[in-house]
Amino acid sequence: MSDLTAAVPWGILVRLFLAVFLGGLIGLEREFHGRPAGLRTHILVCLGATMIMMIPELLSPRWPLLSTSANVWMDPGRIAAGIVTGIGFLGAGTILRIGDIVRGLTTAACIWFTAAMGVMIGSGHLILAGISAAIGLLVLLVFERLEDWISPTVYRIIRVRVRSEHIEGAERRTKEILRKFQIQIQDRSYRLQKDNDEMEMTFQVRTKKDVENKDVVMELGNMEGVITVLWDRL
Repeated sequence: MSDLTAAVPWGILVRLFLAVFLGGLIGLEREFHGRPAGLRTHILVCLGATMIMMIPELLSPRWPLLSTSANVWMDPGRIAAGIVTGIGFLGAGTILRIGDIVRGLTTAACIWFTAAMGVMIGSGHLILAGISAAIGLLVLLVFERLEDWISPTVYRIIRVRVRSEHIEGAERRTKEILRKFQIQIQDRSYRLQKDNDEMEMTFQVRTKKDVENKDVVMELGNMEGVITVLWDRL
């Protein structure tokens, strides 16, 4: 038992437990947000990256050839590059796109960040890893509120079906309503349905996320000759 304890340096154990702790902090934040890649995933990623980075250090005493030969060595930089490549596949699996909504980007970035933190721990830079974890948590917790204050630009499609005899007035009035709500028209197209004498106007627009689309749709629907109005994502 004493031989087994002596074979495992305490510094190695400290790095492993620190990887579990710091990786768990990042994973816990994702867990609170209900993300599939949560506590256990981030702990395993950080712990695995730490273990891989310690391989040259662990093997050198057992295999003197790795440290004494001029022709054989293990490059930690190449090991770190392999970790980054492998984590890229895991992070990509958390990203999901539905229309113009992209989910999972922050979780993918957290997995990549946690792996980088594990590389630092495995390399022996424990203080830098702790500082990095604190900065990462600051970005996740504090900057989330900052994002809520920012109103991002979004792109939408507005389709207005109108009777052909009212097309000119409806088009002019549509532009006025969109201008009123500070919605910019990027492109437009028209489709004529001869069988029922209707015209469909399609507008690709740019607006702010906090614009009340129901108010826009109601005003467009109250125009003379309008049959239907559709507000949709690109």
